[in-house]
Amino acid sequence: MNLNVKIVVIFTAVIFSSAGILIAIDQTDVKPVSDSSPYQDIIYANNQFGLDFYSQINGNNDNLFFSPWSISTAFAILQEGARGNTAKQIGDAFGFSDDSSQRQSGFKSFNDRLNHPNSDYLLSVANAFWLSHDFAPKQNYVDVTKDYYDSHVEQVDFSADGTDIINKWVSSKTHGKIKDLFEPGALDGASFAITNAIYFKGTWNKQFDPDRTKMRDFWASEDSAISVPMMYLPESKQRAALTEEVHLLELPYDGDKISMLVLLPAQRHGLSGLESALSIEKISQWKKDLQESSMAVMMPKFKLETDYDLIPLLKSLGVSDAFGADADFGGISDSNLFVGEAVHKAFVEINEEGTEAAAATGIGGFQSGPPTFEVDQPFMFVIQDNESGNILFMGRVIDPT
Repeated sequence: MNLNVKIVVIFTAVIFSSAGILIAIDQTDVKPVSDSSPYQDIIYANNQFGLDFYSQINGNNDNLFFSPWSISTAFAILQEGARGNTAKQIGDAFGFSDDSSQRQSGFKSFNDRLNHPNSDYLLSVANAFWLSHDFAPKQNYVDVTKDYYDSHVEQVDFSADGTDIINKWVSSKTHGKIKDLFEPGALDGASFAITNAIYFKGTWNKQFDPDRTKMRDFWASEDSAISVPMMYLPESKQRAALTEEVHLLELPYDGDKISMLVLLPAQRHGLSGLESALSIEKISQWKKDLQESSMAVMMPKFKLETDYDLIPLLKSLGVSDAFGADADFGGISDSNLFVGEAVHKAFVEINEEGTEAAAATGIGGFQSGPPTFEVDQPFMFVIQDNESGNILFMGRVIDPT
């Protein structure tokens, strides 16, 4: 069921957001991250990128769902091989440190933390670096992807079954939730690909009773309600806060190490105002207002699947050189490389038992061919007699279809 709710996920691990609802899976609530933590800067940069990316895709009333941590990690691996202005643009958009040792140790430390086994929930992050059989990257770059990002490295035939192999790897790492990250043919002729997959499954500390889920109104717009399955949790102790700006609710998962933070606008249909006020500092301040009180909870159950072409979105955030002839990935290879494919897919299901979420990011790197005159916009044309220059026909094309 595709409800008219709007959702975002920021992996601070992870954040989700929903039309009226922002959900945060935030491990730092349980064990505060000190200023000396090797991943303190990485967390701040990732959360800021999440808010920036949210603002780029928040242009209509569609449902939203993505994993900033998945996108950030994939592009961190890519940036390890970027040089010059290409590296600067990626670094600025994602907030990566110029200090490579700090950046590398930060990602390694936090991904190790996320992948630490836990009996109360499932949470895993996996990376991979895929190579064409005729592409030889610099060994130092391959070592970095393995040593600091724990990347699986494998040679594949991109023009044959390479895309299928990658998609199956992503599917296995996301427990079948992200099945076709790359479309058929998307990587034909590619030299390399970078993939990240992230998966979470947690059970509510206090589960909703399925027998009490009823169809109720959800006000998708100011004058229109839709009927949705609404879960119900009887009165119990909850951590919540009611302010003039926002109503907050924290719903912990088993183990009390991960929780969902619901941010509901204080005024009905005040989501746009809440979104415009969002900042890392605001969220932190709102969370300080949480206090334990007794209340019942009602919220919709839903399942969302989303996908994004990252190239135009990242161009809007200032990353341009990486996707064209000005790309400089000299740290990967001395060949003229550029990113020709960058995609992200995500899945989330929230029900009476708990939450299951998965996301994957894929980057396809290609070697530049000869200069190309690309007719990719409306144009005029003439048919002329070459010797005299006499125009025999003239026209324009607005829609080639």
